[in-house]
Amino acid sequence: MTPPSLKSPEPRIMFSHLKPETAGIQGAAEATIRPTVVSQVIGDALRFASGLGYIDPKMQRPMPAHSDAPWQVEVKTAPTRNTQESPLSHMVDAVLEVQRFMKGILDLQKLDA
Repeated sequence: MTPPSLKSPEPRIMFSHLKPETAGIQGAAEATIRPTVVSQVIGDALRFASGLGYIDPKMQRPMPAHSDAPWQVEVKTAPTRNTQESPLSHMVDAVLEVQRFMKGILDLQKLDA
């Protein structure tokens, strides 16, 4: 999935993960499955990042990951300007690529009750 131009008013579709849920899988030990949800975000790159959960729209600051999240994606640096050498769209693509890899991941750690 490649997001449209950052200045485009077209909706951007994102895939996000919900809170992990315990589920049994045939022939395997109990695992934690992360269901996915699809939603749309319309607007500029900051709103898109806010929709992904990386930036608080009110404070304009990064949001910390949920305390029980087994993984997180954190954007440490990004270009301040959209330049030919470092376009902002490549940064957004990199974040989305990580999210794509993690979509539907099984947590293979046993849950200790």
